[in-house]
Amino acid sequence: MNSATGKRSTAKDIILDYLSSRFLQNVYYISSHDFEIDVVKFGKDWHGKWHNPSTYSRAWRKLKESGSIPELDVFKVESTKNKSAETTWVLKTRT
Repeated sequence: MNSATGKRSTAKDIILDYLSSRFLQNVYYISSHDFEIDVVKFGKDWHGKWHNPSTYSRAWRKLKESGSIPELDVFKVESTKNKSAETTWVLKTRT
């Protein structure tokens, strides 16, 4: 449950909160492995809500499908190449 609004925390809400917390640490990227472990743990620890990794991955695909995330002032979500087989996205913000 979101203590600020009293509403139940959806997978989307938890991802937005997780990304917001990363932005506070000046981390503006997310990788597919984050949804397997870190977002799941964050949702359980901070929201008291457990979703499986597939639920978070589906919510992430839906969230980034427009190429922006207005809730976080992200104007561009782009995948980046690295030496890993996993996908990493860079989140471009106006701040």
